[in-house]
Amino acid sequence: MVNPKTVLIVAPPSLIQRVFREMLNEHGYDVLYERSGYSSLAIGQDNAGIIDLSVVDWNYRGPRGGVSLAHSLQELSPDMSTLFYACNDGRLVLIPDPAEGLSGEEFTPATFLSYVGHLTIPAYYDLFH
Repeated sequence: MVNPKTVLIVAPPSLIQRVFREMLNEHGYDVLYERSGYSSLAIGQDNAGIIDLSVVDWNYRGPRGGVSLAHSLQELSPDMSTLFYACNDGRLVLIPDPAEGLSGEEFTPATFLSYVGHLTIPAYYDLFH
């Protein structure tokens, strides 16, 4: 990767959050992490224009959770993309388009990295896929 891209993970401490963070670090991404919606907005404001992608728990129940949080973060960084994830019926699914609801694709490391690559550097991704 020529220029490291920055990803903000908004998730409570969990195995999922740790796996996402480790995978992104291993693939050269700069990773910011925050466990709550309010705190992530502060990070988003401090890093406006720097964050390329937020990874947000669709089911996050905090006061600024899920889709509402993603919209607030995008107001701070309009060029930032969002990838949602959710635990649904015992499966971890990735939701690149909120209009699709929980019908996203089941998590695999390859699928996760593919979505992240596509959402952070689409032109680069399209050249090789």
